[in-house]
Amino acid sequence: MRIVDYLTLASHGRLRSFEAASILFTASAVTALCFFGSILTTIHSEKAKPCELAVTAPNYMAITEQSVQDFRAITDVVNVTGIVEIPTTAVSGKYTASLTLIGINKEYLDDLVYTTGGLFPASSAMPWIIMSEASAQLFTDPKDKTKHGVDYMPDIGWLEAEFSLNMDGSTISARVSGLFEGDEPVAYISQDIAKTLQQIRRHADHYTGARVRVANMGAAESISEAISSLGYEVTNQDSAQHEVWKSQTHEAVYLAALAVAGFLCSFLLYLTGKALTREEDCRRDDVLRWAGMSDTAIQGINILRGILLALLGIAHGIAAHYIITAFSTL
Repeated sequence: MRIVDYLTLASHGRLRSFEAASILFTASAVTALCFFGSILTTIHSEKAKPCELAVTAPNYMAITEQSVQDFRAITDVVNVTGIVEIPTTAVSGKYTASLTLIGINKEYLDDLVYTTGGLFPASSAMPWIIMSEASAQLFTDPKDKTKHGVDYMPDIGWLEAEFSLNMDGSTISARVSGLFEGDEPVAYISQDIAKTLQQIRRHADHYTGARVRVANMGAAESISEAISSLGYEVTNQDSAQHEVWKSQTHEAVYLAALAVAGFLCSFLLYLTGKALTREEDCRRDDVLRWAGMSDTAIQGINILRGILLALLGIAHGIAAHYIITAFSTL
């Protein structure tokens, strides 16, 4: 007999109730298994993304250049920079804004996407600032009482305008070298300039904090523990994500248990149904023997029918997963 003949005989006949129920349980199990795989894939892809840790020192400690080197030596740390934070009031013409300038190593800023200009010069006696678009929106005219929307941007020629920085009674001239994409108000200057401004303000000559770039989110927790063991305080900007992963992992476990239960119910239901319909199956097999078919061929048809029912359930389960996913994203 040809394969087509086997498939025709295996799929021939009405779909019995226990077979339909077996297909339904298989489809439910496959749907749960698909969502289980989707959750694990999402968690894995998110854990593979790089992240950043903010490090500060308690009052009895300081972050020094040696501290930066110690952080850099930790496994899975991609980059480290000490930072110097300089609170200031920036003024350009009629516009003013309260900014905290962050002195940072320029190599740490390679991944910024600029909308105007670019990174500050490698060396300059004058502070050059790069800031996020969110920081640029902080510049307002104190005399203008208009309520601005989220798309507000002050009318400043950013790369041509002169800025004055007011710090503890001292005024320093500055320029803007670039604006970059970002919803968080942040402004950077070179680390060397920040240290000079720190001396002008007569503050201690050490870093006010550090930024540690981690290879992936999955390693962030162990790196946080390693830095904390050195006596420093660590803030993980993505700490809430770990709680999300924990919740998603629990959900994945429930889905896996549901999939196992579905497959088990489908299998047991099919075996029970076959036992209850044994006489009907024997009459059908006798007809096939009368037609000249061997017992081996008859057994192969019965097995093939079970495989076709399983494939039908799998196909329905996969289709249900895609349909539910498609509607949930609308």
